[in-house]
Amino acid sequence: MSNNNMRELSSIAGIHITQQLQYEEIQQLTHATSASTKALKECLDAFTYFNTSDLTLYSSWRMKMLAKLSVDEDVISSLINQD
Repeated sequence: MSNNNMRELSSIAGIHITQQLQYEEIQQLTHATSASTKALKECLDAFTYFNTSDLTLYSSWRMKMLAKLSVDEDVISSLINQD
C-alpha cells in the first residue's frame, strides 16, 4: 500500500471514530433530557366561569383569573396540554 492510501485509511478511521463518539454523546444527552423533562401541571385550581348573577363578585373573580393566567400561562397556552 502506498503512503497516500495509508493516510487516507487513517483519515477515514479517524472520521469514523469521531462520528461514533458524537453519536454516543447525542444519545446520552437525549436520554438525560427526556428523563429530566416532565409535563407541566397547573399550580392553581381550574378557573370557574363567572356567574353574572352577582356583579359585585366580578372584581375578585377577575383577580383570580389574572393570577391563574400569570402563574399557569405555560401550561394553559398549549391546546396539547389542556385536558
